[in-house]
Amino acid sequence: MSIQSRAIAIIAVFSLASVAANGRQAVKARATQRNVLSVIRQIRGGFRLASGELRIRDVKFPARPAKRFRKFEVTFQVDATYTNPFDPDDIDVEGRFVFPDGREVAVPAFYSIAYEPAAGVTQLQGGIPFKPTGEQCWRLRFAPPVAGAFRFYVTAKDAKGRTARSEAYSFTSVAAGGPGFVRVSKSNPMYFEDSADGSLFFGAGANVAWTRTGDPGKPAACYEYYFDRAKGLMSSTRVWMCHWAWLEWTPQVTEPGTSWMGYAGVGYYNQMVAAEFDRVFELAERHGLRVMLVTDDNNEHYETGGAEEWFGNPYNTINGGPCARPSEVFSSPEARRLYRNRLRYIIAHWGYSTSLWAINSWNDESDAGPQVRGWLKEMHDYVHDLVRCYRPIIYGSNFAANDVMDYAQAGPGNLDPAKPNVVQECEFTENREWFVATLRQAIWRGLSRGMASMMVWPHTLVDELNAWTVFVPPLKFLARIPLNRGPWERVTARVVSARSAAGARLARIVTVAPAGDVPEWGARATESRFRIALDENNQAVKGLGSTLYGRARATWRNPPTFLVNMPEEGQLVVEVEEIGGGDQTLEVKIDGCIARHVDFLGGRRELRDGERRVRVPLPKGSHSISIDNARPGGDWIRVRRYYVVVECDDAAQLVDVCGLRSGKRALLYIENQTYTRLPQELGQPATPLADLAVEVSGLPNGRYRVAFFDTETGDDAGTTGVVCTGGVLTIPVNRLGSGSALELEGCPL
Repeated sequence: MSIQSRAIAIIAVFSLASVAANGRQAVKARATQRNVLSVIRQIRGGFRLASGELRIRDVKFPARPAKRFRKFEVTFQVDATYTNPFDPDDIDVEGRFVFPDGREVAVPAFYSIAYEPAAGVTQLQGGIPFKPTGEQCWRLRFAPPVAGAFRFYVTAKDAKGRTARSEAYSFTSVAAGGPGFVRVSKSNPMYFEDSADGSLFFGAGANVAWTRTGDPGKPAACYEYYFDRAKGLMSSTRVWMCHWAWLEWTPQVTEPGTSWMGYAGVGYYNQMVAAEFDRVFELAERHGLRVMLVTDDNNEHYETGGAEEWFGNPYNTINGGPCARPSEVFSSPEARRLYRNRLRYIIAHWGYSTSLWAINSWNDESDAGPQVRGWLKEMHDYVHDLVRCYRPIIYGSNFAANDVMDYAQAGPGNLDPAKPNVVQECEFTENREWFVATLRQAIWRGLSRGMASMMVWPHTLVDELNAWTVFVPPLKFLARIPLNRGPWERVTARVVSARSAAGARLARIVTVAPAGDVPEWGARATESRFRIALDENNQAVKGLGSTLYGRARATWRNPPTFLVNMPEEGQLVVEVEEIGGGDQTLEVKIDGCIARHVDFLGGRRELRDGERRVRVPLPKGSHSISIDNARPGGDWIRVRRYYVVVECDDAAQLVDVCGLRSGKRALLYIENQTYTRLPQELGQPATPLADLAVEVSGLPNGRYRVAFFDTETGDDAGTTGVVCTGGVLTIPVNRLGSGSALELEGCPL
């Protein structure tokens, strides 16, 4: 019986259950865990091989020329003695590729068992039936980054230090159209670019993190369906190699032939799940999508007993792992070694693909202490060492450790000027009436403030509302603006005059948001008192935290107080994003007196759309406004932003302008506030504006061509010529609906 057949044939009766409080349930849980460990031992036995010699044989590869930046795959067999073919300390197999210029690079090989999903579609979720399609073998994948004559050979080293080497083979790489790898721009480190032609890569798209039964799709929720819907409409996505599609995990249920029976604990990689990711990357390549691969989720460290949490985590000692507690994943030398092995397997398996844009470790984490930062730097450096000299790789994390990552997750007021700034899950609303408009506004705001990527969650809502097309206009606009060439910086621009067709007084929104310098989790805000000036519509405030910690987290508590001088009566609106465990109370005091007291009950984390905005009347005059999570024993409340609402007569104050400039080029995004959600909820109708004058400062003197661009349709909307004198130019805009994008380029007089 083959290794593959032995692994599939293992049947045991077990299930994971939460560790229970009473004695009978605890006994049952201990018995269940013994069954789990027994099944793990049996499945692992199917991977063992004992051979009296160490030999590489049956090397096969295509006879036709390889294409530049496309997969070149070698298959072969290794006769050896090992327990775990996924552990390079047990059996280390790699290819050595000699480039046309004579340099030699090492590429890790990987052990593989071929499977395909029984339904014939690609799904990332638990319990998917699979069928084997071939015997085990070793594979070596490589994408030649240059054209020319290559040579390669395969090496193997076993646990005793014995080595073997194949004969040398030759192949030719030829030029081919299509993309190269994504790298950080060589001219402007705040952006990404394609290594094939140096063109800008701006990541815009939906997180297609997983599939779930009941989600939309034909014939089912699958990547064939979602990627086909997104083809030509977005440039990037985020896919999760965790949360029911882990590479390594603990068996959960007895379902022979399904992905659950492919798990064998820590250090062993589920070959059914690996086969699904083969299909994901092949689909991404076919549909022109770049993938940010998410390797872990914070749920894996929760300790409430769920199978997808620490109780089912293969690194947990109860499942045969090296760690007694979640924190030891970052401190244990053995856990670190095992994680490096997993990264090595990922690079060996999918590192060939130009669709592998980035690796993202630990979704939904926040503050990183010294130990976690050390872990992140170790993994970052290790991944880069694996691919050095033959492909770029982008490595990042949701932990707040931007300085040791390849990209930054910073707020719009706290951009890192030395690396790309990425938004993995931009602002969205589950309100179907406003989802598309909110997403469109978030993307345009992000790109015009210097973001290198804007992605959104969730893909199911994008699909239900057919919002895939929202990504097209910004990508079309950026295709003609070389943000990755040379330095770009924020431009100084404002609307100096405008006329409202309504003629009445209009509600103006002043937005106050955290700049992003304070981590969302596990950190005390560095400031507590903030003055709100009403002369600027969008204020990114440094020192302001987004999380209102309750008394249960006293170490991190530092609730904010805002000082504002209201020229007349108005409103404060607090936009609550989510809440922590248990009941929370948002309390707003004006000049020391309670003005609003709102209870969020039930520890639901996610709030209903209708309860997210808390409104508080603001009297005319100067006020001190304090915001707190005031419930005794309260946990936390996350606030997305604060709004101060005032009425105004000047329509120019209803327009927000932001943009970037480089030499005699610039881009602007002009947004009409009345088309955003909050003013309309307050009773202000969407109001077109006319006869706008947009003033831009700091550009070199000379003549400029201004091209107008429709942010909703992606259509060109005309051009005009203007002259900059004294470093200032004024652009006439005849009409402004929801928004407009402008491209400015210097031209001869």
